[in-house]
Amino acid sequence: GFKVGEVLAFVVADTAAVPAGPDVSVGGRIRFDAVLNSRSVGGSGGSNRADQVFSPASVPLSGSGENNQTSFNARDSRLWVKAHTPTAYGDLSGYLEIDFASADKSGNEKVSNSYTPRLRHAYAEYQGLTLGQTYTTFLNVSAYPETIDVNGPVGILNIRQPLLRYRHPFSKTIAFSVGIEQPETTLTTASGRLAPDDDRVPDVIGRLDFSGDWGNWSLAALVRNIRIDAGGTDSAWGGAMTAAGRLYVGRRDNLRFSMSYGNALGRYLSYNGFDDGVLDGSGRIALTRVAGGYVSYQHWWNETLRSSFTAGYARAEPGSVPAPADMNREFYSTHLNLIWSPTLNTSIGLEWLHGYRELEDGRSGNLNRIQFTSTYQF
Repeated sequence: GFKVGEVLAFVVADTAAVPAGPDVSVGGRIRFDAVLNSRSVGGSGGSNRADQVFSPASVPLSGSGENNQTSFNARDSRLWVKAHTPTAYGDLSGYLEIDFASADKSGNEKVSNSYTPRLRHAYAEYQGLTLGQTYTTFLNVSAYPETIDVNGPVGILNIRQPLLRYRHPFSKTIAFSVGIEQPETTLTTASGRLAPDDDRVPDVIGRLDFSGDWGNWSLAALVRNIRIDAGGTDSAWGGAMTAAGRLYVGRRDNLRFSMSYGNALGRYLSYNGFDDGVLDGSGRIALTRVAGGYVSYQHWWNETLRSSFTAGYARAEPGSVPAPADMNREFYSTHLNLIWSPTLNTSIGLEWLHGYRELEDGRSGNLNRIQFTSTYQF
């Protein structure tokens, strides 16, 4: 028979052969925002999300909207789960995140102030491969400016969508990523805007990243097929490019920037402030040329106090099909804030935002916003 020592040695060896379970951690943030708008988009009971976060396409035109509206909310509070599993072939990790910033009308400000959870991220990573929903490959996340308004400035490329991405580092300072991502056409017509959901070819994106002690910058290219079935079929191939980065100035100050241009930039820029193209009466697509970007300088007053000044701009130029009079033509925005972080996981801030929107027929509107926020991360 077995001796006791042999049995114990067998049990220990057998247990060691069993793969370790995933290391799971839960975190999130509790965030409170108080917003004062010089012009409100309108809507009752907190149903209009554009009164709580900046949406360039929703800036009220002169003579519209409501004067001086105040709104409190905690909708940008978030909950996330991280998982990490070591395997014989490398580490496998996953990330899931939700918030309560859905644009649905389920909430109200009369009694409960309840809102439906919204999926932000849900992806797994393994050996440079990412599968799931997260930020588009077209976006350099580190170049995102620190604004109290969570949407950021005009010219931002803040898109989250399902994708398959592979990232390969050539060295410690250079890496290449390629992404195959969800397609979605958006078009402007004489009767309004539409998303036909007739896409067949995924968006394809390639990006080069360069980094060092000085900061980082990236160069990315996008290829898309814009398509619709409407009494016939029309499609058009287009592309876009972007350069973005974060450059350090001194010990803690930094300059963040992004510049983008293309005839398939459309929904990727400024929260779909512009569409991918214009559809004429015969169902023909003319792609819209779009250019936009921002620059943001962050200055640290001391170890816990900082400010950012951010300015963004974007403009659309229609193609061969005449643009409807109410199509968005131009946006710009400025943000100036002061943020204090007394501890690593808390912050309190105040921000002034100015936004501008102009249509093809020359009508325009301005928005001034003061926003206070407090955030606790756990």
